[in-house]
Amino acid sequence: MEWFQEKEGKWEKAKLKSLSTQHTDAEVEHLLNEARLEHQSYISALKCNNYEIVYPSAQRYLKKRNISYSVSSESYRKFCYYVAKALEFSLQNDIKEFQGKSIIATLPPIFGSLPDNYKFGINTKSETISLSDLLEKFLKQTERQNISEKNNKNYRLVVSRLNDYAGKELDLQQVNRNYLEEYRNALLKYPNRLPAKHKNLSFSDALNAAEKHMLTTLSVKTVNTHMTCLHSLFEYAYLNDFITKNPVQKLTLLDPEQDSEKRYPWPVEKLNKIFRTPLFTPDNPKQFSSSKYDEALYWFCLISLWTGMSKKEISQFQISDLRSENHILFLDVVDRPELGANLKNQYRIRKIPVHKELIRLGLPEFFNKRKDRTWLFSELTGTSINGRSHYIGKRFADLIKKYDLDSPKCSFHSFRHNYRDALRDTEMNKNIQYALGGWSGGENKTVADNYGSGYSISKLNENLQKISYKGLDLKHLYV
Repeated sequence: MEWFQEKEGKWEKAKLKSLSTQHTDAEVEHLLNEARLEHQSYISALKCNNYEIVYPSAQRYLKKRNISYSVSSESYRKFCYYVAKALEFSLQNDIKEFQGKSIIATLPPIFGSLPDNYKFGINTKSETISLSDLLEKFLKQTERQNISEKNNKNYRLVVSRLNDYAGKELDLQQVNRNYLEEYRNALLKYPNRLPAKHKNLSFSDALNAAEKHMLTTLSVKTVNTHMTCLHSLFEYAYLNDFITKNPVQKLTLLDPEQDSEKRYPWPVEKLNKIFRTPLFTPDNPKQFSSSKYDEALYWFCLISLWTGMSKKEISQFQISDLRSENHILFLDVVDRPELGANLKNQYRIRKIPVHKELIRLGLPEFFNKRKDRTWLFSELTGTSINGRSHYIGKRFADLIKKYDLDSPKCSFHSFRHNYRDALRDTEMNKNIQYALGGWSGGENKTVADNYGSGYSISKLNENLQKISYKGLDLKHLYV
């Protein structure tokens, strides 16, 4: 704390001196961007538990006070952790000041919990919290208020199962990496489903039952999901200073089935057959009569093929989402958590120009036909606890089965794979491909990629109109 107060004093003098100088808007923007980049570097250091970025500052302070230390000691590492947290906090305040926002706290929260006589390297009694209580704090975060109850139930199951493995209510401080690694390995032997008469078995008894009756055990994918949930929970604990390191690092396993589960794009000959079934025959008097979802399924298939959108994204369209900018029609894919219409991640928020083929197929007319509704596909409202698009997936699977159109590793999601290949075939800029498909860009993303508002609708449209599917004939569906 003494280090932070000394540092803050120097910064405050520098800020007062800076305030006496008139800065242009461009200079302020430059300072703001520099602060953001530096702030991001401290966040990254904290997430990786790598505090080399603060070593020079920490070492100068300790040397000035003739404090001996070992760079490999836990006390030095802990000191650097608090230095990094304090600097991250201070830069956060700087960013708020540059943006003209008010600052509520001037002292990092981490120092508020330290006793006056706290000395690094001396064990002090820290507040204990149970995993269940930590979970409730985690679930009550403001940013999670619009997360589905199904997701919350998954987290409760994960914590409940870990407690069951321990045979008691675990405290956060009792869980370390070795313990979690043993737990992960035990999950691989845990039964995927238990017969009704064994539903209330303890964790150890369930393991015995799985071995005795040769029951199917949890898949690697399911075990990895457990580890991912625990990582998020412990990351919350770490970021809120309940622990100084997240023990759930790199505990997921290589899934040998992952590649085998990968979906393939539909072969073009199968696409032509799909779009020649009675559902896609305009002069068929019973075209949309077999189910209330028929017309929705018709448009889901066409929209997904020409936009790469998932079932969930399409199901969340409102009439107002077909928009125009610079005389270019586009679909505005937005997040509506307040209405229970969440997108998978932030990259899925995007603008997709309407391909000329969708215009020929009558998509604008379809939107106009339903202009008296709020949701474009209002027939899907409240149809399933698994989401608005649940029955579309089932109806599509029925369609494929009924007309014997199965293709290896193909499903509705394969339309998105067709779209991905179509984007690749144009040899357009990869970043534009990611923008049009709602992909993150993976590990190649940099801090700089977070700046700006993205590609213009004109640039996106220029590139999207290049895609096509050689051999696909949809002329019979033109309006």
